[in-house]
Amino acid sequence: MIANIRGFTVYGDYGKPHPLSPIIEAVADGKIDVAVAWGPLAGYFAHLSTVPLAVAAVRPSLDGPLLPMVFDIAMGVRKGDDKLGDRLDKALAKRWTDIDAILAAYSVPRMDGRASVALPP
Repeated sequence: MIANIRGFTVYGDYGKPHPLSPIIEAVADGKIDVAVAWGPLAGYFAHLSTVPLAVAAVRPSLDGPLLPMVFDIAMGVRKGDDKLGDRLDKALAKRWTDIDAILAAYSVPRMDGRASVALPP
């Protein structure tokens, strides 16, 4: 199996359009059978693919004590800036439907299973 593993840079070639798409394009082109990629990247480029691609979370979400496979998207504020933290929490709660719609529009997979299959545009 090791002979069949292919590496892809996580930084991409920013001299080219869509510098992070090669890993997903390799699946669509049949150059590789499966890819492990960051969810937002995988969902977005799988959605743009002309070949239907399934996007699913890696299971288990934690491989041993030191290798998490699932990561939350988070925001932070300076330590002690509780006022700003509270404002952000309220804004996120108030605009959650809009935020969720944006995530769906970009085919970002969520752990509740939504946007788990990206179809061609």
